[in-house]
Amino acid sequence: MSTMPMILLVGIAGALGALARYGVAEWTARRWTGRFPMATFAINVSGAFALGLLLTAGGKHALPWPRGVAGTGFLGGYTTFSTLSYETHYLARHGHRWHAWLNGLATLLAGAIAAAAGILLGRIL
Repeated sequence: MSTMPMILLVGIAGALGALARYGVAEWTARRWTGRFPMATFAINVSGAFALGLLLTAGGKHALPWPRGVAGTGFLGGYTTFSTLSYETHYLARHGHRWHAWLNGLATLLAGAIAAAAGILLGRIL
């Protein structure tokens, strides 16, 4: 696939990923009233799972461009390290250090486990 169509596909997929992130965040905000930033946690952990699955499903026979579009585009727009960082900092600065530590460490641990689960499932498929 030539460069220009690939750039456009990644951009469109990124926009769709950002819209999906917005939808998940809004849906979660209506259901979660706790101090812990559950929406960002759920988005990043589900994105880690999806990326692990995407990068291993089909093995070496999978076409590279769908992985680039879905991985870099959609999942790049869907997941959000910057929001995780901001929310962790915000919690710490406002006296909620336990929640800040929990947010950072739980997201890292759960994300790694989710990515591993996605990789395992991708290898099966």
